[in-house]
Amino acid sequence: MEQVWQDITTEQQGELYQSSLITALLQGVYDGDTTYAEVMQHGDFGLGTFNALDGEMVAVHGEFYQLHSDGRATPVRPDQKTPFAAVTHFVPQKSTEITNIIDKADLLSFIETAAETNLFTAIQIDGLFRELHTRTVAKQVAPYPTLTAATEGQIKNAFHMQRGTLAGFLSPQYAQGFQVAGFHLHFLSEDRRSGGHMLDFIAEQVTVRIASIHRLRVELPTSASFLKAAMDGEDISREVKKAEG
Repeated sequence: MEQVWQDITTEQQGELYQSSLITALLQGVYDGDTTYAEVMQHGDFGLGTFNALDGEMVAVHGEFYQLHSDGRATPVRPDQKTPFAAVTHFVPQKSTEITNIIDKADLLSFIETAAETNLFTAIQIDGLFRELHTRTVAKQVAPYPTLTAATEGQIKNAFHMQRGTLAGFLSPQYAQGFQVAGFHLHFLSEDRRSGGHMLDFIAEQVTVRIASIHRLRVELPTSASFLKAAMDGEDISREVKKAEG
């Protein structure tokens, strides 16, 4: 693949702000006290979810959206709360244009070669997608199931010849459980009306921008459900991969 990355800037390298842990979600800790008003103070780009696991969150260009289980996207209210969110101030450091048709495996592999293996990487992919498949977990009712059980009922949606943005992170393998190791991307359509958690895609004409992140700020919940959650399992990687699709 003859693509060349263009260096944009190295003046700023972002900080990843994160509320809670993926391992807490795995154990059904779906209610947090952190509002999106607080999250928005720490970044303009990222992903997450909502209390009761009510859909997915994606933030691009400073706009935060809730991705519902039926595929709709609506603006996030600042008073909404989250059990997990990860955001950064996105300052792209490398960019490339891809004009040929390319599938998920090849594009993500190409991005991986440009990323620093042991740092976090923010990724934004804008353009036309010939096909794109997403899923979004439906709102859960207490007592909450584990994340893997909740995702068994996930609703899948398909998009065709859809313009939009894939946004999220490539996290190091050592971060599994803290984050989702590997790629974790959410989709938002160009008209801001639909989206979801990315499962697969074929892109046709896209611009890819990435930025390395080497500073982490994590705020851990103090709720009883978090403090008592069993997060020392030996199969965390397997459970994360199963839940994330």
